[in-house]
Amino acid sequence: MVMDNGLNRFFGGTGQYSRAVEYVIDEGLQRVYQNWTYGRIRGTETYSEEFGSIFNFGSNKTVLFVAGATDDNKARIIELNYPGDDPVFEAVLDLKNQSAMGDNTDYVRGSQRVLQSYLD
Repeated sequence: MVMDNGLNRFFGGTGQYSRAVEYVIDEGLQRVYQNWTYGRIRGTETYSEEFGSIFNFGSNKTVLFVAGATDDNKARIIELNYPGDDPVFEAVLDLKNQSAMGDNTDYVRGSQRVLQSYLD
């Protein structure tokens, strides 16, 4: 599973989006298949050209999708049912600091989920 930030997708045209993608590799046939993806349906809302991550929890059947710095100066942390695209949890963080040129200097590189057993 990888994070595709989507920088220069369509050579910088419209329709920018970031996505999480899972590929299956068939070594015998020497082929790669896209098995699952999330992000395109969210469009620019989760487009983060530089920062983002994806984490597969495996046994919990969820993944954590992080759009680290979107065009609207926000970061989004989204936990999804996997496979599927139903959000279980979503946090939207306001990014306040910007450079003199208007670029974000705040960003989120990743996130982790703390299991309840660690809090007890």
